[in-house]
This record gives sequence, C-alpha cells and structure tokens, in this order.
Amino acid sequence: MEGIDWSKPKRGWIKLNEDRAYEEGLCQAGARAIIFYEHGNVLKVAWAPLEAVSPLYVEAYAMRLGLSLLAFDVHVEVETDSKQLVRILREECAYSWQICNIIHERKTLIKDFNVYNVFHVRKKGNAVAD
Repeated sequence: MEGIDWSKPKRGWIKLNEDRAYEEGLCQAGARAIIFYEHGNVLKVAWAPLEAVSPLYVEAYAMRLGLSLLAFDVHVEVETDSKQLVRILREECAYSWQICNIIHERKTLIKDFNVYNVFHVRKKGNAVAD
C-alpha cells in the first residue's frame, strides 16, 4: 500500500514514521523516528547521528531506532519513504551483505510485535519525519 499524504494511525494502533539524512561523501548520517498515538499526537521522538555505508543502512537504522522505543504488545504501523526497505522487509528482493545484520535484526524485531504493517509512503507523505 502506498500513501501520498500523512494520516493518523488507525484506532488502537501506533504509527512509526522514520527517515534519514545521509551525506554520501562523508559517510555521515542521521536517523530519525517519530511515534504517534492513534489521535495523531506525538508519543516519542528519537534521533541519532551515525556513520553509515549507505542510505539504505540509515533507513533501516532509523526503523530500528523507532521500534526499540515501543513495547511489543502494541499494534504498530511503520511508514518509510524507502520502497527498497519495504521490499526487503517483505522479502521481495535481495540486499547487500553490508546491511545484512541490520536487516536481519529489523525482521526479527518487527515480528516480535503482535500486529504490524510496513508501508511505503512518498516523500511528501513522510515529511512529518523530515
């Protein structure tokens, strides 16, 4: 499912929007995660600087950052503007060995939640995490 504009989480759900900033020449990056209650109010915000090998690594790290703030007994929607990350998590495509560990960790962590959905949203729809 692909959205255009940001929307509140479904009733009884929490939404995680994540994004990244990546400076390719310097391999410096920042990962951001914002978690919302069902009414659209901000529950938690996290940001972390890091060195990274690729933009995809930073996207996956941002998702990990957000998921690590949540209890496992919640229903969570995850939105990212990385189509490639969504496809990897749904096991629809291969990925580089350089991000193998963080992707495996994402898959393991996200499956620990009772109910979850991972969606791709266009950059405009994920602007809340910018």
